[in-house]
Amino acid sequence: MINVSEIAASAEERVLTGVKVSQTFVLDGIKNAVSLADRVIPENVSDRIEDRTENLPSAAPVVAGYFGFAGKLLDAQREFVGEIVEIFQPAAAPKAAKKATKKTTKKAA
Repeated sequence: MINVSEIAASAEERVLTGVKVSQTFVLDGIKNAVSLADRVIPENVSDRIEDRTENLPSAAPVVAGYFGFAGKLLDAQREFVGEIVEIFQPAAAPKAAKKATKKTTKKAA
């Protein structure tokens, strides 16, 4: 018998591993690009860039806020779908029991 849960768990693990590996490559690429830029860009240009950007707000709070909101939205969706499943779960159980009874009755005949 096919175990859908095992297949889903395996697929999830493979996707997550792939995402993490690709993220590592991207981060390494960015670090290398910044390191190269630090060596190539003349000091006077680098100082002017830093002077213009030092008053800019940090992106960290914005990113944290967006991911916090996404987490809350995902939690709300999980709760919503859980309630839908609960609504239909009792209706599905008697039907499944009736089908099982019909199959057993047909085999016995």
